[in-house]
This record gives sequence, structure tokens and C-alpha cells, in this order.
Amino acid sequence: MIPFLRKYFGKLIAPLLWTILIAVACCLPGKMLPSESGFKIPEFDKLVHAGMFGGFIFCGPCT
Repeated sequence: MIPFLRKYFGKLIAPLLWTILIAVACCLPGKMLPSESGFKIPEFDKLVHAGMFGGFIFCGPCT
């Protein structure tokens, strides 16, 4: 059974795990995120979003 699943779903594992990770990260309330005390980068959230959603570019060749 495992070879059957690996054959048809093996290429989808990375994109599915990345999608679940992004969904969980986007659903976290802002209170749960750590505060930036001594180290602050302006517009850092834009870099985080670009990295999260840009990860799909690397998952694209998997499928």
C-alpha cells in the first residue's frame, strides 16, 4: 500500500506540508508572536510574507 501512495502522492508531500505550515502561521493571532525588543527591522513582516508565499515557487518543480 505504501508504494502505491508514494507513487501517486510522493510529489505532493512538500507542497501540502508547506500549505499547512502557511495556513497555521497565518491563523496565529498577533499576540502569540514574539515581540521585537532590541532588534527591529523596518517592514520585516513584508519579508516574512514574501518568504512564506515565495516558498511555493520552490515547491512548484516538485509536482
